[in-house]
Amino acid sequence: MGHRNTSLHVQRAKTGQQNQLLSSFAVTRDSTTVKAELNVVALIARKNISLNFLDSLVATLHGIADDSKGIREMTCNRTKGTYLLTECLSQYAHEKLVQDLKLSKGFSILCDKATDITMNKVFCVNVRFLNANSEPTTRFYSLIPVEEGHATGLFASLEGTLKKDELPWDKVVGYASDGENLMQGANNSLLTRIKEAAPNLFVLKCYCHTFHLVAEHASKALSKTADQLIHDIYNYFKMSPNRQKSYAEFQKFVDVDTHRILKPSQTRWLSVAQCVGRILEQYPALVLFFIAEASDKSSLQAERILKALNSTYVKATLEFCDYVLGDLTGLNLIFQSNGFQLHRLVTEVERVVKILCQNFRKPIQNLTDINVDDESQWLPLNKVYPGILAEESMKLMLPHERESFQSRCRDWCREAVRQILQRIDLSDPVLKALKDVNHVKILDASADVKSGSVLARGFPRISSSKVQTIDRQWRSVLIDDNVKKGGWESKPIVEFWQDGLSNRTFYGKKAPTPKGVKGFVIRDEPQSDSEVSDISVDDSEEEYYPSQDDSAMLRQDLMLDYLSLSSQLDF
Repeated sequence: MGHRNTSLHVQRAKTGQQNQLLSSFAVTRDSTTVKAELNVVALIARKNISLNFLDSLVATLHGIADDSKGIREMTCNRTKGTYLLTECLSQYAHEKLVQDLKLSKGFSILCDKATDITMNKVFCVNVRFLNANSEPTTRFYSLIPVEEGHATGLFASLEGTLKKDELPWDKVVGYASDGENLMQGANNSLLTRIKEAAPNLFVLKCYCHTFHLVAEHASKALSKTADQLIHDIYNYFKMSPNRQKSYAEFQKFVDVDTHRILKPSQTRWLSVAQCVGRILEQYPALVLFFIAEASDKSSLQAERILKALNSTYVKATLEFCDYVLGDLTGLNLIFQSNGFQLHRLVTEVERVVKILCQNFRKPIQNLTDINVDDESQWLPLNKVYPGILAEESMKLMLPHERESFQSRCRDWCREAVRQILQRIDLSDPVLKALKDVNHVKILDASADVKSGSVLARGFPRISSSKVQTIDRQWRSVLIDDNVKKGGWESKPIVEFWQDGLSNRTFYGKKAPTPKGVKGFVIRDEPQSDSEVSDISVDDSEEEYYPSQDDSAMLRQDLMLDYLSLSSQLDF
C-alpha cells in the first residue's frame, strides 16, 4: 500500500493506462476499398505490367477519383501489391482452377523447363481442358522449382504437385512438350514415366519447335556472312542512342519506314525471317549510313558491315532466306493458335514440301517415296530457283559466285525437306484422318471423304458409340446441298460443326446441334506447347519474336480467372 502511493508508481500507472490494447491496431477495412485494391493488383498482373507501376497508379487514382470512398482509402503500393498477388489472389485463382480441373472430364498438361535470371531451374506446367461452356481453355497451372533436372526428378516434382491438388493421373489425357530427349525420348524420359501412370495418353511433339529446328538445320548450308551481318547490324545500334538518332535521318532521306533493327532470338530461330525482312526493307538507308560511318569515324566494325552490305552474294542470301523462311514461319504461326488446327497439319506440310521440292528437283506426286539425295531427279544447277528477288541479284554475280550460290540454295531446300519428313510422319493414320475433319474439304464436291472411324485408334477416350455418331454426322453432310451452299468455307472449323449443321432437318424435324463431331473438334488435347514456352523461355523484350501471338503475354499472369470472378467474392 505504501509503494502504491509513491510518486514513481503513480507516474508509471498513469502511463500504463494510456497504452493501447493490441486489438486496437487491427483496422477493419471497408469492403469497397478491399475490392478496389484487389482489382487494381489483378489488372496489373493480367496486363503483365511491373508491380512498381502501382505506386504511380494509386497516386493518380487518388488525384482523379477522390470522391470515391473505396479509392480514397486505398493504400496499395508495390510491396503490399506483391503480397496481395502472391499470397492472396494467386492462391484463390489456383484453387478455382483446380476445382475446374476436377469437374472436367480430363485435361492435358503442357510442359517446358527453363532457367531464370537467378540461374534457378524451374519447370513450367500449363493445363488445357474444356470449361463449363465446353470451350477449350489453356491456363497457367504451376511453376515448379526443380531440384534434380533429370527425368526422374521432373516426374517426381510434377507428380507431387498433382497429388497435392488431389488430381489423379486418370484425369491426364494429353501431353505436349518440345522434342528434347529429356522430355519425349523413347527411353528414360519424362514422357515414358508419364505413360506408365497414364497409358491412354495423347502425345504431341510441338510442331512449332519442329519448324524452328528444320530452319536451323537447313540454314547451315548457307553462307555464315549473312547470319553474322544480321547480328552485327543489331549490335552496332543497340547500345548507342546517338547512332539510332543519326540513322533515323538516313531513313527519312531515302524515304523508308522508321523501323528499328530487330535482334534474332537464340531460342527461336525462325525470328531470323523477321530480321531478314527488316534489313531488306531498310537496305538503302543502311548502305548510306554505314558509308558515312566508315568514312567519318574509320570504324573497323562499320567497314566490315559495309563490306557485307555491298556484297551481292550476301544480299542474295538474305533475299533467298526471305523467300524460303516465309512458308515455315506461316506453318509456325498456324500451330500457335488456340483453336483446333491439327486437321491442317498434313495438308499444309505437304504443300510446303512440294514448294521446296520444285525449287531444286522435278515435280513429285507421292511424298512418302521421295529421296532428296537422288541426283537423277535434281534440276540442272542453273535452274535452281532462289526466289524472284535473289534471281535478280544473281545477274550481278560472277559465274563462279552464281554457281556457288545456287548450290547452297539447293542444299538448303534438300536439308529442309529431309528434316521435315524425318520429324513429321505424314503417313500417320490419325493425322491423315484428321484431314477429313476439315470442313473445307467436306464441302468440296469432288472430295473423297468417307469415314472418320480411324480416329478412334488415335484417341482411345473416344467410345465406339461416339465414333459412330461422328461417322453418321460426317457422312450425312456429304449429301446435304443446303450445308454446302451455306458459305462456310471461310469460317472456323469449330463454328461449322457447332452452328453450321444446327439448321438441318432430319426426317422432317429440325436437327439439334450435333455434338459428335463438335465434341471431337473441341478437344482438351494439346495443339502445341507454344503457350507454355511463351511463359518459361527467358527472352528479353528485345528478343521477343514479333510474330508471336501477342495475347500469349496475358498467360504469364496468375489471375486469368480473377476479374470475371471478383463479383462473386464475399469480403
